[in-house]
This record gives sequence, C-alpha cells and structure tokens, in this order.
Amino acid sequence: MTNRSIYQAALAVLQESEADCEDYAARTPMLLAAFVRRVAALDAWYREAHGLSGAPDIATDVTPSLDDEFALSPRFSPAAA
Repeated sequence: MTNRSIYQAALAVLQESEADCEDYAARTPMLLAAFVRRVAALDAWYREAHGLSGAPDIATDVTPSLDDEFALSPRFSPAAA
C-alpha cells in the first residue's frame, strides 16, 4: 500500500476530492512521517506477536513521498488515514 492510497482514503472519509485539497497533498507526507515515527514501536510489537518479518528501518530524518510504500504493517494504514 502506498502513502497515496492512505491519502486518498483520508480524503474519502472527509468526502473531499484531490482537486479541492492540494494543500492536503503537500502536508500529508509530513503527517505520515510523524505518524510512522510515533507508531513504529507498536508496529514492531505487532509484527513480533504475529510472526511477521522484522520491522523496516525507519529513517527519522526523511519525509516520504506519496508514491512511497507505507512504512508500517498494513494493519496501521486505517489509523494513518
């Protein structure tokens, strides 16, 4: 799942369109980066508890683009939206 998918899900919840929310697209990568950093420890615990592969190495000084893959387990994507 890409960060763009999460962004589009968030817009759907808000009943907004991408054309009307260009400022959201500019802020979304920073908000997702903050969310990923905040939830990374919980994601690592979730992966360990469910026998999933190790947590990805999350760079704390990089803001992802909308086209990057979501850094956490898919389980956390609804919360990120």
